[in-house]
Amino acid sequence: MKKIAVLIAIILISTSLFALEPHFMQKPAISPDGNTICFSYMSDLWTVPFEGGEAKRLTVSKGNDTNPAFSPNGKTIAFNSNRDGFWGIYLIPAEGGSAECISKEGLTVVDWFKGGKKLLATGYELPNGTNFMEVPLDSTHPTLITEIGNSLAQLSHDNKKIIFSNRGYNTRERYIGSINGQIWEYDIKDKSYTQLTDTEYTEKYPVYSYINDRVYFVGAEFVRDNRAVFQIYFVEDMDFSNPHKLTDFDYWSATQLCIARRNDNMVFKRFDELWSYNAKSCKFNKIPIEIKQDFLESFEVTEEYINKASDFAVSPNGKMVAFTYKFDLFAMPEKGGEVKQLTFTQKGVEYVAIADDDQTIYFTSFDKRNMQLYKLNIKEPEKIEYISWFKNAYVNEIYYIEDVGLIVEYSEEEAKRNIALIEPEKDKVQPLIVDQVVGSKFVVSPDEQYALYFVLTPGTWDEILYLYNFETKEKTALYPYHGNMHSPIWGEQGAYVFFNRNQDICRMDIHAKEDFWDYKDYWEEILNPEEDEEGQDKDNNDKEKDEDA
Repeated sequence: MKKIAVLIAIILISTSLFALEPHFMQKPAISPDGNTICFSYMSDLWTVPFEGGEAKRLTVSKGNDTNPAFSPNGKTIAFNSNRDGFWGIYLIPAEGGSAECISKEGLTVVDWFKGGKKLLATGYELPNGTNFMEVPLDSTHPTLITEIGNSLAQLSHDNKKIIFSNRGYNTRERYIGSINGQIWEYDIKDKSYTQLTDTEYTEKYPVYSYINDRVYFVGAEFVRDNRAVFQIYFVEDMDFSNPHKLTDFDYWSATQLCIARRNDNMVFKRFDELWSYNAKSCKFNKIPIEIKQDFLESFEVTEEYINKASDFAVSPNGKMVAFTYKFDLFAMPEKGGEVKQLTFTQKGVEYVAIADDDQTIYFTSFDKRNMQLYKLNIKEPEKIEYISWFKNAYVNEIYYIEDVGLIVEYSEEEAKRNIALIEPEKDKVQPLIVDQVVGSKFVVSPDEQYALYFVLTPGTWDEILYLYNFETKEKTALYPYHGNMHSPIWGEQGAYVFFNRNQDICRMDIHAKEDFWDYKDYWEEILNPEEDEEGQDKDNNDKEKDEDA
């Protein structure tokens, strides 16, 4: 009997050794009956029982599959993926099968409408940003619901309202300020918004209960050592003045709430784990998850690369493209072909630019917490040169202007957002703007004699449009504005400029004129009325002669 017991123990230990416990799962969703959870892990979708256990892989693709949402009957899961080179919406049977793309519009899955024939999604469009869209499953064109929304949202059980988060940071629980998170509700029929929370802290991830009048959400609470944590709360009858706290976490926050349709079972994320709330027992528990598949032993994720560059630059002759992806720098012929990996440090490459010689590539990468500037020649990419002039600065951005040189935006401890120029022939750094806070790109005129840029004024943070003269080094203020201005563009032959003022597009003609050129002295007609009358008589006579002629 003892031998049998020992054998069983050995088998159990061996089984656990071959099981993987996943961490940092994302976007958990719960089935309508509250019995199954779907989540994203290592770019694929997985399902696991509500109580935990072995996770089953649902999707297998070279893209990123995320944002799962169960249909009202629990038979289908909608999700987002870039597996085909675009951000699309896909459907897959909850028990497994082939995924079908129903939308290529770049929309994000939020929820299902009752009946299971349409999805609630979010899109993005200027000037208001994120909006709510209605997406039919028959691949017909999505329709706009309202122009302001957020992907952290849910439909009410009768589909008449949408509750959603507005602003706020997912990882800054202690934040107090003008963009703290708030919860809003949108009435689809009345086309009206109602603000539900108005505290100095952040509230996020609201979900309606489908079986009672509760609304669950997370809110910031300060715990020991002046640390803040997102706790789970609920209110009844929409009375947000009297929230009831459900959790008492002293460390990792609750985020990404999702609730079942037929009960109040919930699933949510805490740092690198998934947790559950059992509505019947009113208990919170970590969900024990195991993956028993040997393909995960390497922990490698394979992706099919299609239009995923963070930043890129094209050589002036149009033959080469350099781009950043993940944490390194790559290059390839513009016509296609072999992709060359140029850096292998995985320190993070942010911006890239190519010089006039079509060979030199400038790029920025992290070094000791600061973004620094480097360059290499495509013929000898292993020889990377560090541009030490910026060793005490943080390089914010770089961009190459043909026949001018490399423009470098950088910040130092005492001076923020300065501008420097690296001329290709001299290969020497020349500071251009060191006494102003530059709030836009340096846009060079067609004749390469001037540049436009915006300056932020510390204190008031007004913006001023400036003109820089490369020859004289003079800076001339053109237009001040109490508000946001951006995106200056030169017009034809540099005779005028366009720029954005808030959401407006403005045009300004550029003419060299004396100060007060349009000023007229109206005191003259008051102090010398006789001379003014004679002048008017003369003007009238001249006008009559012109008419006779």
